[in-house]
Amino acid sequence: MSNEEVYTFHIEPSNEFRFFKDKTEVLRLDEKGFHYKGETIDDAGEAYKLFMDWMKNSNSKSNEV
Repeated sequence: MSNEEVYTFHIEPSNEFRFFKDKTEVLRLDEKGFHYKGETIDDAGEAYKLFMDWMKNSNSKSNEV
């Protein structure tokens, strides 16, 4: 078994997006707002920063050989 991190996402027939790292939900966007690691982020600037940080980190990890 590898120690490599696995990033996945899925879309269910609902009005939300959920992103996972391994089997743990990291990001969720739903009718109640933006959630990061279980915490609701009310500030749009902070939500954007957290999302972009997560995207950059997940891309750099998935591109490693």
